Amino acid sequence: MITPDQLIGLIRRVASSQGDRFLLFYSGHGGLDRMKGHFLALSGRHIPRSEVRQALLDKNPCFVALLPNRCSNIATFAPPKPRIPADWDVFRDLFFLHEGLVDLTAAKDGPSPSSITSTEDSSQWRSLTGSANPQQ
Repeated sequence: MITPDQLIGLIRRVASSQGDRFLLFYSGHGGLDRMKGHFLALSGRHIPRSEVRQALLDKNPCFVALLPNRCSNIATFAPPKPRIPADWDVFRDLFFLHEGLVDLTAAKDGPSPSSITSTEDSSQWRSLTGSANPQQ
C-alpha cells in the first residue's frame, strides 16, 4: 500500500507539458469526514481527496479525472487509526525472491473470524508487519 507522501511525490515527479491529461484511479478504503470531506485511507494516514486533486491540478493539465472507487460513501463512525506501514522488504523477500512454496494462514480452531476480538496469538501478523499490536 502506498503512503500519502509517496502518492503526492509520484504525482509531483511526473513530467508534464501543456495539453497533458491525468487519470488517477484509486480502489481501496476511504470515507467521508463531515468536516474535511472525502478521504482515501492510505498506509500510515488518511489523505483528503482535495489534497490529491490539488496535486494533480498543480501539474496544470488540460484535463484531470480523479476516480476513487472506495468502499465507503459516508463514515458514520470515527475512521480507524492510521496503520503502521508494512515492511515491504519482508513481503518482497517472502513472496518474490524465494522458490518453492509459501503457505500461510492466520486461521485456527475456535470462533469464526467475525467473533474474534483478540489478536494476541497473531505471530504471523507480527512477523510480516513488524508490529506487536495488529490494531495499530
